[in-house]
Amino acid sequence: MKLNLGCNSRILKGYTNIDFGDYPGVDIKTDVSKLGMIKDETVDVIRASHILEHFRYNDTKRVLDEWHRVLKPGGLLYLSVPSWERAVEIYMKAGLQEWLVYFLYGDQTEKGNYHYTVYDFPRLCRVAGLSGFKDISEIAEIPDSLPNEANCLISTVDHKSISLNAVCVRG
Repeated sequence: MKLNLGCNSRILKGYTNIDFGDYPGVDIKTDVSKLGMIKDETVDVIRASHILEHFRYNDTKRVLDEWHRVLKPGGLLYLSVPSWERAVEIYMKAGLQEWLVYFLYGDQTEKGNYHYTVYDFPRLCRVAGLSGFKDISEIAEIPDSLPNEANCLISTVDHKSISLNAVCVRG
């Protein structure tokens, strides 16, 4: 089984698409931090593109523990979050552009569209490690990404990715 968490309208074939929003194609409508309907150790892959930052930092371990619970040993968690490091680089080159504020804090136009925390790679490794993930590495983009999905967007300022993308192995 493969899960596409916080999918919004980005529906992927071959995945169980999960979101709390009422979007066409969502298979399970629920909070992605509460996956009680999924049995322990039954999931091969979790895809969480630009969703972890929507949880308060104090809730991050609980969320990652839940994702760890449903993954099989050796299962893969693909994470993408706004990159704090890249945001600072872009700011230093181009100033505080409106899209950069939205990128860091969410556009705040509807429920759940708020970002509560930021990550760089060491911080992401630390929080994922606390939940039992290992062999955490940066990747260019998450597999099966759709065109213009946040995890593969490129900055017009310096033509580099704006996201921090990683793969974590369930220990």
